[in-house]
Amino acid sequence: MSERIRKLHVGSVLATSPEGFISVVNGGSMINNSDTRFDGLEKVIQDAVAMGAHLDPILPPAPGNMTSSMEIAQSEVFAPIILVMKYDTIDEAVDIANGTRYGLGTSVFGPDQQTCKGVALALNVVWSPSMILVYTILDLPFGGIKASGCGRSSGREGLQALTYTKTVIVDRFPLIAETFQRWWTIQYAVSFRAGTAI
Repeated sequence: MSERIRKLHVGSVLATSPEGFISVVNGGSMINNSDTRFDGLEKVIQDAVAMGAHLDPILPPAPGNMTSSMEIAQSEVFAPIILVMKYDTIDEAVDIANGTRYGLGTSVFGPDQQTCKGVALALNVVWSPSMILVYTILDLPFGGIKASGCGRSSGREGLQALTYTKTVIVDRFPLIAETFQRWWTIQYAVSFRAGTAI
């Protein structure tokens, strides 16, 4: 796996090569690249290594021998990091993925499309795209659940989030409704008088 990860290119898609070509990028840079974010990211990586994670000096970092109890496995780091965790069964892998308080998105890869689809449906996330769909169907709803946020952008759901529902009821048969209302008022008044008279 380390060899495959070494071949990935991390950086900005806007950066050009020395020849002037736009470079191919497999993973973007860290979101909100401030000193505090970088220090926090460095801390969770060092904590994972201290708890037994194995880290090859490659980019993007791909800590192996991870456990779900490590802070980095329970964080939304928004950085080009690949966490590698072992599992014995697909159900265990789903439990590991669902065992966080976050639920923004995931990607599922495997040799059998039906199995991948089953895993994607079992995950507690909103966004589990095929990379082809991400770039071709731009009106799909996007958003998170749990601590990843609420609400949606894009698609019908995103539009509905910008609206509010209002109910106005208009009688189609006002004469019948008015007659029933008068009858009900009279019946109630007679019952009330009869009750007080006793």
